[in-house]
Amino acid sequence: TTPALMHGDYQTLIVDDGHKAFAFKQSLAHDHAIVVFNNSTSRQIISVPLQKEYASLRWTNIIDASKFSVRNRQLSVELNGKSAIILHAK
Repeated sequence: TTPALMHGDYQTLIVDDGHKAFAFKQSLAHDHAIVVFNNSTSRQIISVPLQKEYASLRWTNIIDASKFSVRNRQLSVELNGKSAIILHAK
């Protein structure tokens, strides 16, 4: 786990009841985590808006180390239905 998830400041990024999507960020100093949930039964792309200081970071899936890029301050992840992803950046 990351220090940000254990002790970081919490900020909600998305609450989308229509698409059944939710995302939040936790930060502690220079350690950051974003958790994105797809609670629908369908696969979908979820775009998470980021503040400028977080848009320039390199985000990595903590499970498989895959990388995610940010375009126009949007972090987009494609998730299967009823799944989630945890992304980490330092």
